[in-house]
Amino acid sequence: MVRRPATRQASGARRTWHAVTSLLFLALFLPQPGLAQDALTPAGTDADADGESSRTRFASFDVGFGVVLPEEGRVGISYGVGVDVANLLIRGVSMRFGFRFWTSEDALPDGRLVDLDDSILSIMVKKSFTLGRLDAYGGLGPGGHFISARFHELEAETENRNGFRLGLEGILGLEFPVVDQGFVSLFAEGQASLVSELSQLSLQAGVRIRFDRLGTGG
Repeated sequence: MVRRPATRQASGARRTWHAVTSLLFLALFLPQPGLAQDALTPAGTDADADGESSRTRFASFDVGFGVVLPEEGRVGISYGVGVDVANLLIRGVSMRFGFRFWTSEDALPDGRLVDLDDSILSIMVKKSFTLGRLDAYGGLGPGGHFISARFHELEAETENRNGFRLGLEGILGLEFPVVDQGFVSLFAEGQASLVSELSQLSLQAGVRIRFDRLGTGG
């Protein structure tokens, strides 16, 4: 088992992850003027005449690619997919089901190299806000990390970050529609993960298909 000493850089990175997720919590769960009552209305009620905005539905699908900045290790590549389901638990809020994978490399103090892979399954409460032609969004929820950490030398022992860990996931992003109806969008987002021994920040961009806007004119 290899035990890595805590570093000042790692401590600073951990404080950054805590700050990001704290801001997400405030943005998602503090009541907003004119929206607080709507947000607490259960899905499926008669609050809307046509019932459309309170209907549970498959809202969007997205694919993204980018980079990961792990708390320990070098910059690596990251990619993932996500599915949003609107009004699944609370009216006006989506549940985001995501999968993300990243791979990187870390150099230990003794000079050995470790390959780091992390497969993340997450479920987040996601809220969107309109900013002119842009949509801003944030999400927060738990995630499961399946971490694989392997030395380059075949005879070396297993690295201590290997295994499954639970983490706290948060995302912040911007979305820009590329067609008039808004059902095809480009997005850029950051996803922070607070997880034991391997917190990380992923920055990625991609394409989102908005099925909740298909044929609605916006």
